[in-house]
Amino acid sequence: MKNLLLSLLLAIPSLCFATTQINNNNNANVLLSSYFHYNIINEVKKSASNINSDIINKEQIANTLNHWSKEQKKIIKNNLQSQFADDAKETFSFFIKNYTAAENENDTKYLATLTAQLDLSPAPKTFSELRNIAINQWLKDDINNAGSLLSEIQTWNDLTQKNSSTPSLKSWLDRDKTVTSAPQEPPKPSLASAEPDLPEFVELDEEEKSAMDIYDSLQSKRREKALAESQKFMKQIAEERKSAEEEYAQKKSAQADKEAAAVKAHAQKLAAAESEIMEQRKHTWTARVSKLITSVAGGTFSAVTGGVGSAAGAAAAQAIFD
Repeated sequence: MKNLLLSLLLAIPSLCFATTQINNNNNANVLLSSYFHYNIINEVKKSASNINSDIINKEQIANTLNHWSKEQKKIIKNNLQSQFADDAKETFSFFIKNYTAAENENDTKYLATLTAQLDLSPAPKTFSELRNIAINQWLKDDINNAGSLLSEIQTWNDLTQKNSSTPSLKSWLDRDKTVTSAPQEPPKPSLASAEPDLPEFVELDEEEKSAMDIYDSLQSKRREKALAESQKFMKQIAEERKSAEEEYAQKKSAQADKEAAAVKAHAQKLAAAESEIMEQRKHTWTARVSKLITSVAGGTFSAVTGGVGSAAGAAAAQAIFD
């Protein structure tokens, strides 16, 4: 009920806001932050697509950004569901529908209603001021992370043009992660434990048994002994094969770890040489993304959110929840 009330308040600015109370005054903050976080994701993907790269690099960049965007959208979805539960998708879509339409039309009454919900002091007088607050205060870390990612991608792409030994983009981005530790020594098969227990030998009392009984008993014990020996060797072979397979797998794992460590060291060396350039690029990309997100309505909506009003709301809801 509170979510429906919130949507109605933000959709109809003419309502007298001062007489209406919302139980959770963080609703508008979550909605607006989620909306701009969604814009950041789209702008990063759009900006990265403009980096001049060959087909192979474009594929690696696209895969990286797809994985990154999924993780970012998951964060948005969790935040919205934590706040609005089952109403999250509908509330988010409805909010974006009304917000984008109001900003596109410079609806100051809607802005006043929304900023009252946000409890900002001083209250922003324009949508531009509100965008700057959202980006530079609530989403500052997200903007900085976006700038860092774009800087890393551009640096890696440039390095591949002049250094054929540059590792893959994934290895480049993972260079500061811990490499898997070396495996332990493979377990050695224990022949003693592989031997089955033999039945205890019982000496026959020939006076009490016939010759045929004695023969049958001896034959039975011989068969039992042969079976036990066969089982022992079968188990021994199985244990040795298992040990050999484990040893081979661990050798391959150790080799992979060694190669990963070498790739990591090489990537770190390249990054160290490019550190100053990367830092400059980070600031450039951060400023560029921030400027695009906080730019005038029109251009931002058409290029980033996929439209205004219902089109923007539907596109965002589908991207986050479907």
